[in-house]
Amino acid sequence: MLARYSTIFIYAVLAIFFYTFLSNTATFQDIWSWWQTILISVFIDNGKFNFYLYYMTTFTIGLLIHQGLLAVLVCPKSTLLAPNFKYPPISFSVLIAMAYYYLTAEQFNDLKYLISLLIGLSVFPTLSLFKTIYNRLVTTKGEVSEVDRPTLSPLQISSSDNILRTINDEKGLKNIALCGKYGVGKSTTINHVLENLDNKYVHCDVELWGVKNPSIIHYVLDKVIKSLSRYINMSAFLRLPEHYLSAFSETGKASKFFSILLSAATDPEAELHRLDNTLNLCGLKLVITIQDLDRNSDAEASLEELAGLLDRMKNLKNIIYIFAAENKPIFADTISRVCSLQEDLPPPDLSREIRELENTINIALPESYFKAFIIDGAEGLELGPTLVNELIPDYRSWQKLKSEAESLLVSNLKGEIYTYDYLVLRALKSNEPAIFEIIERVLLGQISKDINTVEKLLKHHLPAHTLNHKNVLIKTLEYFSFAGPNVIWHRLSDQEFKKTTSEQRDKDTYFIHESDRKDLLFPRNARYIDIFATSSPKEKLLPIYELLTNAFFSNPSDIRKLIEKLQEAEKTLWLEALSTIGNTLLYHQSAKEESIRSLLTQAIQIKSSQVSYKALDALKITSSTIVIHGATAANSPALTYLISDKLVDDIKNNIEFFTCETSSALGKILQDIELLKRQFTSGFENVSTKLVADKIFELFLGKSPHCYAILISILDSDNRKDPWLDQIIDNIDRIEKLLSAKVNSDFVLAYIQMYPEYSFTHNYVKGKLEEAKHRVLNKLAALKKAYKQNDTATE
Repeated sequence: MLARYSTIFIYAVLAIFFYTFLSNTATFQDIWSWWQTILISVFIDNGKFNFYLYYMTTFTIGLLIHQGLLAVLVCPKSTLLAPNFKYPPISFSVLIAMAYYYLTAEQFNDLKYLISLLIGLSVFPTLSLFKTIYNRLVTTKGEVSEVDRPTLSPLQISSSDNILRTINDEKGLKNIALCGKYGVGKSTTINHVLENLDNKYVHCDVELWGVKNPSIIHYVLDKVIKSLSRYINMSAFLRLPEHYLSAFSETGKASKFFSILLSAATDPEAELHRLDNTLNLCGLKLVITIQDLDRNSDAEASLEELAGLLDRMKNLKNIIYIFAAENKPIFADTISRVCSLQEDLPPPDLSREIRELENTINIALPESYFKAFIIDGAEGLELGPTLVNELIPDYRSWQKLKSEAESLLVSNLKGEIYTYDYLVLRALKSNEPAIFEIIERVLLGQISKDINTVEKLLKHHLPAHTLNHKNVLIKTLEYFSFAGPNVIWHRLSDQEFKKTTSEQRDKDTYFIHESDRKDLLFPRNARYIDIFATSSPKEKLLPIYELLTNAFFSNPSDIRKLIEKLQEAEKTLWLEALSTIGNTLLYHQSAKEESIRSLLTQAIQIKSSQVSYKALDALKITSSTIVIHGATAANSPALTYLISDKLVDDIKNNIEFFTCETSSALGKILQDIELLKRQFTSGFENVSTKLVADKIFELFLGKSPHCYAILISILDSDNRKDPWLDQIIDNIDRIEKLLSAKVNSDFVLAYIQMYPEYSFTHNYVKGKLEEAKHRVLNKLAALKKAYKQNDTATE
């Protein structure tokens, strides 16, 4: 410290000496006389000296001097007002010389002139100081910054604690390597370390992405000087990068002698030790963080170049460096040589964050919203969180996905797509685009049925695949219930199945098959792909859910609105929603009986027989609904109504609106109840549709022309699994007798009334009905013969 003050004093004396010497030379006196003439012409007006103009001039000169000193790192902004007195800036010598001049000059001995000059020198440092104080107040005010600060994982916290312990340890080396793949949180860990360091630590951030090899040493040292210049005067080290590099380039050359004469350092370690001693004198420690070198194309050569500098720094007590990079094999030896501590960050485990994101998204939806959808293949869905976690390689990818999901799934796509379906597909698109393209083809049904194994799928659509590609594809197909071990695509015929070898059918082969998932959030069409293309579908599911919920649980009069929607041009989504969301809600314990009665009767009355059929078909209770509700579905008001005489009364009152399609849909509703009763025995012991089905079929055997037309249509249909087959067999004799009557005009008009959407002529319909009647009689005869033979064989 004494040497530094002595140097400053000597510089000040030399400055005064040279000024005094020059002021006595004729040339300098001529220049000074010329300058005074200019000053007199400027500052003296009408014989009076303009002091205010003089003060402003000296103030401006102070500003210019400060900027000039700042340009050569002689007078840093933050050190002029609060200098480090252990290592004062060289500008002190300038101030001493100027003070001596102003205090001894005969012309201007007023202290005001010196003050105006000093004010000019201190303006920019003062502004810089105020800016620093303001930024600190804004940062510490409130808890806003804490909210935005990324949460560290346990592994990141452990690594940062180890690094802090190493840095604060007065003994031992402080050369640290922080290794991990891009985006795993190296920068976040480093920031956490820096936030917990004392004020004596000066941070120098060195980002080497894009820095070319020849200039990398110069770039690092230049960054070091500029970082330290904020706290201490670095004019003595201004040429450190050139001195360091010249020490190697001039070694063994004749020019080395001239370098010594010009004070160019020839010992790199001496230069660095001089810097280390200066830091020790000032009570400061330098922390250099070196990042992103591994992202350069010439990373290996750049690291070799940088390794020499780091190796010379590792024994310095006041210079610490943290080298952050991916621990690739080409870096391993160099890292172990120049770093005494190595901390490794593995890929992140985001299980907790993924669950929290799911809760954040779902909380914006009605309670149990997704449970209203029919979701088969629950085992596949359970893979969702795990699969998303595996598909996200780093925190940066996670932050991007999280931000996008929070933005879209609570606004434009709110309730439109199952949370994990979206996360899986979006993670695939960002991180595994080749697999996403395959999954996209699967969703669109563009995969040939000949491609019935994962191996064939990869060979055809991704020949240059890796083992990771295969594993990701299998897990994604499993999640969407598109693949499983020893499962054959159900569209294969028996012959095609026989062509598959036993090796193909072993437990290690994953077969592609039609997805078992039938939920509305994953339909067998391009809806998902459309969502990814537009991020805002024309028709949305949430309003449909809200209408169905109101109609089934609180306001049955809203059934009229639903029926109107089912008859609009854009009715596809409403029909799908009724068979999925509506089915689950309809068989809920809290649903109103009045709602299903109103829905069934109004669906029968829809003029379009096709729409009427689809609306009634959507009311069939499904296995998914029973899985969701359990045995309580057997006691639901809807199922109780469907096996009661109330249903028979409603059919009787609306028999004139029946068609072949509506009668078939009604038969399937009753038939599926019996089928599911056998599958789910618990709670369904007292459920039976036999009596209700018999009574309804008895209505079809009525003598009215309309009933006759219904019966002809039912019997002449191509449905091999006719839901009324049991009733037909039980009433064959009665049906044959009924059909012996001739087809007359009343029958024709009744048939035309059944299908108002078609344009029929009277004679055409009469001819078709006569043909249908004969076909039905032949069918009945064959059916009666087949059952008699069965009875004989049984006996």
